[in-house]
Amino acid sequence: LKTLLEAADKIDWRPHILLPGAFVQKEILALPVGYQDKIYLAYPTLPSDQTAAGISEFQTLLKKHELSVKHQTSQISALVAAKILVEGLKRTGKDLSREKFMHSLEKLYQFQTGLTPRITYGANRRIGAMGSHIVAVDLEKKNFVPVGAWIEISDSS
Repeated sequence: LKTLLEAADKIDWRPHILLPGAFVQKEILALPVGYQDKIYLAYPTLPSDQTAAGISEFQTLLKKHELSVKHQTSQISALVAAKILVEGLKRTGKDLSREKFMHSLEKLYQFQTGLTPRITYGANRRIGAMGSHIVAVDLEKKNFVPVGAWIEISDSS
């Protein structure tokens, strides 16, 4: 991406760039300033989604098991997945079956993980958080700036 955009900048072509944030590294901040207000990233979660309790729980887990924060995004995703699993198991009860577990998850509505936007599942909804945060890349200040609030994908069916 960097090579492509630097070459485009040389011929004075600066298209808008829309990317999933997971595909971007901090090197994007070194792009030519001509791309200011042209690069937008989508993230499923931002630090603003995190509650004090969620952060505390995550930090306690890291400390207890002497884990590095090198892969913090993946660690948070794994913890959230585990929290959803535990909640589904609690709701299912002792008589566990795959069908009953799936039925329990389908009733999960606005479940607060403390680390992500609220999670909702349903009979026709197998993705817990359907939407994203849009973040602009500020090449002058060398940082990422959230643009608005969480954008929910509406179900058009």
